[in-house]
Amino acid sequence: MMLTCVITWPRLLLAHLVKSGKIQSDLISAVADVLNDTIKEQISKAKYFAIMVDESTDVSNAAQMSLILRYVSDEGVKERFLKFEDVTENKQAHNLAPAILNFLDSYECKSKVVAQSYDGPAVMASGINGNQSPWRGGGRGRAKSISRENRGCPHSLLTQITNRFKDHKRLLFVALLDPQLFTQYKQSFPENTQRSLDESYGAHFDLTRLRTELRVMYSMSDFQGKSPNDLLTFLRAKGLGDSMPQLHALTCLVVTIPVSPASVERSFSALKRIKTYSRNTTGQTRLSALASISIEKELLLQLKKENRLHKEVIDRFIRKERRMDFIFK
Repeated sequence: MMLTCVITWPRLLLAHLVKSGKIQSDLISAVADVLNDTIKEQISKAKYFAIMVDESTDVSNAAQMSLILRYVSDEGVKERFLKFEDVTENKQAHNLAPAILNFLDSYECKSKVVAQSYDGPAVMASGINGNQSPWRGGGRGRAKSISRENRGCPHSLLTQITNRFKDHKRLLFVALLDPQLFTQYKQSFPENTQRSLDESYGAHFDLTRLRTELRVMYSMSDFQGKSPNDLLTFLRAKGLGDSMPQLHALTCLVVTIPVSPASVERSFSALKRIKTYSRNTTGQTRLSALASISIEKELLLQLKKENRLHKEVIDRFIRKERRMDFIFK
């Protein structure tokens, strides 16, 4: 089993688990629950999020929608797989969009979403009638920055090209953290570039203070040549997050916006390994749990290293419904 790579089983217990499908499912669910709780803990501390969504058909011809969140944690930028959602019966945009919004509500992070990333047909990515449309017009700074690839069949090539790139002008503010332009910005502050930030995410910033902090950054040699990721690491290493909060927030925003939905594609690689022709009746809950364990193996091993994994999994496992009561009263 997949779990044997992270948990060492006594021989008799392992033999029992192989024979009991119910116990296997409960144990897999318990491990996935621990992973989700850890991710929720990280999410509660993050300032911004980007949601990454795509859909693919599995071996049983079920349409699986993969949901991933990108955010900045204490360890850096993270892209966490959260679940597969069966959308076979509801593949239209007016059904998928509420499902995504309900998912964000369950993680209590909808108000922090600053970017969307989609891949696939127009029903998934379109900003006119697709999943993006419910987000538009929702107020300044609300999920306006979008990275996507649209592989659908366009009815008008010119219209699709225009639609594909029309949102890129909202990303002009990213140039505020372009290290190759720091010397130029030191001489002449980029007013138009900051105006782009005001139009897209102005509600998230004190723009007057941000302007001051950017001027300080452009004038100091310690910041020269640092990419946004390097800048974020530098600010945290030097404890400047509190003294330059607006610059820290801008850096978090820039690195949160995804460049491509590559992580979503990798989740479908895990889907193909888990749900095969010989195991094509795997339930949706078990499928998402196994995918979480496979995709978030690094987090699983980290919990094991911190001596948290076994205790938390046991606590979850004994609370599962069963004929015997394992909780001492």
